[in-house]
Amino acid sequence: MIGLGLRITSGAAHNALPGIAAPALTLTGGTVDAPLLPQLNTGTFTLEHGAMDTHASTDWQIATDAAFTNVVWSAPGSLGLTQITIGLALNETSTYYARARHNGANYQSKYNAAVMFNTLTVSVATPAITSPAAAAIGMGETPTMTSSPFTVTNGTDVHASTDWQIAADAGFTAIVAQSLADATNQESWAVPAGNLLVNTGYFVRVRHTGAVQGTSAWSLAINFTTAATFGWGPISGASYDAVSFSVAIQDGQPTEVAFSSDGTKMYVVGITSDTVYQYSLSTAWDLSTAFYASKSVSVSTQSTEPRGVTFSSDGTRMYITSISPSDTIYQYALTIAWDLATASYASKSLLVTSQASLPASVQFNDIGTKMYVADLGSDGIYQYTLTTAWDLSTASYASKSFSAASQDTAVTSLAFKTDGTKMYVAGQVNDTVYQYSLSTAWDVSTASYDTNSFSVGTQDGKPTGIAFKSDGTRLYLCGDFNNKVYQYSF
Repeated sequence: MIGLGLRITSGAAHNALPGIAAPALTLTGGTVDAPLLPQLNTGTFTLEHGAMDTHASTDWQIATDAAFTNVVWSAPGSLGLTQITIGLALNETSTYYARARHNGANYQSKYNAAVMFNTLTVSVATPAITSPAAAAIGMGETPTMTSSPFTVTNGTDVHASTDWQIAADAGFTAIVAQSLADATNQESWAVPAGNLLVNTGYFVRVRHTGAVQGTSAWSLAINFTTAATFGWGPISGASYDAVSFSVAIQDGQPTEVAFSSDGTKMYVVGITSDTVYQYSLSTAWDLSTAFYASKSVSVSTQSTEPRGVTFSSDGTRMYITSISPSDTIYQYALTIAWDLATASYASKSLLVTSQASLPASVQFNDIGTKMYVADLGSDGIYQYTLTTAWDLSTASYASKSFSAASQDTAVTSLAFKTDGTKMYVAGQVNDTVYQYSLSTAWDVSTASYDTNSFSVGTQDGKPTGIAFKSDGTRLYLCGDFNNKVYQYSF
């Protein structure tokens, strides 16, 4: 609060000039960091030397200079006699001068000596990196960076964009990846592939920009170190972990393997019992900790030869490929995500005979708007479009396909990198997993063979299913020869 005290003088009578008394600094007043709509105060109307008068009004002024040649706000003859809140917002981080004089019915005081004050600063607060943690190790190739929420000091604003930077040095002279003026990834940003090296230290920082208040300072830089190896590397770089898990007690002919999104559940479908079985992993993605969860769902009413199994990203839908009695994909609903005990047929299916005579595997893109079927009969990969995500009843052939016959003439399984730029196909003729690149993500018509493969024949001579850990650092193989699931690392 800014105080003004004054005297009123005329002829033989002398009133006390108002003088400004600096109050305690608060957010609503004061001479330092005063609000943009400050409240001005004067002392009481005081008469001296026997003058007689009454307080009729007060003249208030605020200027940018002490001589008051540039008055930016005034209230002459105001009935706010000893207190007023100005009606025009002042500029932030600026210096102003205030003065007042009292008017009586007979006399008028002089203006008080001007009081200088400074308005507060409105600014976008400096954010902080919230992920990764400082000195984090083992980071992948495409880690997600996150920041604290957008906030404004002493005001409000709208978050317009964010600048992200990763450098090889703390001074950020060697930038290796950045996203500037990013209006989409405002509080989280996934580092694009191809920028970070294995087993290397980096620094990350962030700053926020408001629509009005400009850009914050850079955050404190956080250091992290990448892993010794990255996922989704060349498939030829895979190595067997000497870890396997037998599913023979549940089914003697396993045909596909799948995992929950967090890697704590595994699913295997088999054609001996026409059933999907659920397993638990006490350590996520670690096959050595797997055990049967005593949960399963029979699909024999729909299929007497189920070949493939996959799930929607949220685990509330399951899909089965069937060779017999018809070449069909079936959809099931799970009332509890990832829990096969709650699964039931959703009465939705898609006949794919026109493309695939022996559909062996089914996969979806990350948002459920595209479906892919691997055909054991033609060794082709066929692409379908779903007008409603994850709803098989809305699926139709997209007239896009790719033949893997040049690599293997007994294609049994299919998997994709999480961004849709890589495709992996398992074949039984050569007992090998093959790698392909898609120049347009999730478009199989743009696929081409990378001349890169990995033989699994030493573990199983009849590979029937493949799956990857979500970060691409592990491969899992389902084999019909030994009725096991095998684990590999990159």
